[in-house]
Amino acid sequence: MNDPRRAIQNAIWTRLNSVGVTAYVNPPDGTALPYTVFGGGTVTPGPLTTKNSEGGDVTHTLVSWAEDLTTAQQNAETAIAALTDRTNHLDIAGYVTVRWDLDYAEDTIIDDNDPSEHYYGVPYRIRVVVKQA
Repeated sequence: MNDPRRAIQNAIWTRLNSVGVTAYVNPPDGTALPYTVFGGGTVTPGPLTTKNSEGGDVTHTLVSWAEDLTTAQQNAETAIAALTDRTNHLDIAGYVTVRWDLDYAEDTIIDDNDPSEHYYGVPYRIRVVVKQA
């Protein structure tokens, strides 16, 4: 099976932007908050546990950043709701989506590297199981 991480990342990016959550892999310097950043992705090749078929289990970690905690939490909640919507499966080019869900959501991160500003991040991980179309 080909590595599906890029195709899944593209599907997640499209879904997030469709619900008003701006997403980046590497946000350009000076980009205004709030936005969501893709972190690492992992893939575990099949066979799938649901079928004896070629497939893979993929996770993508994301962090929703904002200048205040409430906005960071709201963006994360909007993103998670959109990504785990069972009535609207993720359209992943070249793959059939078998399953997708929230793998975890973590405590808030506070980025206080700049003493004059604090940024708040809410990390979460989406798990997607796919097989090649």
